[in-house]
Amino acid sequence: MSDERKDKDVDGVGEPRRASGAPYRVHKLTRSERRVLSLVAQGLPNKEVADKLFVSVNTVKTHLQHIFKKLGVTNRRDAARAYKDVLRRYI
Repeated sequence: MSDERKDKDVDGVGEPRRASGAPYRVHKLTRSERRVLSLVAQGLPNKEVADKLFVSVNTVKTHLQHIFKKLGVTNRRDAARAYKDVLRRYI
């Protein structure tokens, strides 16, 4: 298999990549995590995200921890960048 083929995900669609070259794995996020990420990417603080989604701030924090782990990022800014990269590429 060529190196180019290895860089494709199972659906055959290449994913946006981090500066390190590793792909963001946005498709691994749950629906709730994607909702949280979309609001975080808009710049909303945890409290406002929680209010909009009718969940607790602790739930938002838990979702963010899962998002960071799944995307391989360590902060909100990088998670938002990953989300925006995906939007730019696919929408």
